[in-house]
Amino acid sequence: MIITAKQGRGDKVHVSVDGEYLLTVDREFWFSQGIASGGEVAPERLEQLKVQAEFRRAYNRALGILSYAPKSRRALLERLIRDGVSPDAAERAADQLEEYGLLNDAEYAALYAEELLRNKKVSARGAVDKLVSRGISRELARAAVADLPFDEESGIEDLLRGKLSYFSRSPRDRDRAVAALARRGYAYSDIRRVMERLCEEFDSGE
Repeated sequence: MIITAKQGRGDKVHVSVDGEYLLTVDREFWFSQGIASGGEVAPERLEQLKVQAEFRRAYNRALGILSYAPKSRRALLERLIRDGVSPDAAERAADQLEEYGLLNDAEYAALYAEELLRNKKVSARGAVDKLVSRGISRELARAAVADLPFDEESGIEDLLRGKLSYFSRSPRDRDRAVAALARRGYAYSDIRRVMERLCEEFDSGE
């Protein structure tokens, strides 16, 4: 089989075998393979080239995804596969990123747990559920949340005193406030208790 390489736009190199298009790689990768354009290539070497090229594409794509925002391993794999990367190449790219310390579920869980608990005032239970939905194991999610002590009653109060404060409005609005906090994972009994206390403060003019 005769392999040929043709320069494309930018650093792209289009590779063909026996006159039929095979794949596109970047110039650095192509020259690193030590294959001469116009020369013969064995089927085994050709298969190796394809596997290596797919891994490089997966790795570069993964780096691009992580440059926008950190992700869990599972979320990254799902995104890569959705973008057309083979499962095997996606797994290998994730392994390499973990080895380099660029992909770490424990670190991601800790950062996101802090964002949820301290900034968004989500309940501990709600934070665990959100972490799991982002691809973190439930065990790791619980550990990350447990490492960040959070007073849920204070969290409820902060939300009710802030943008979810409906104390001067109708009972229906108060029910909506309760539902909004429940969606953050807070227990109805805790929400009602804090709301009743704040309503008493409001009625007494404190």
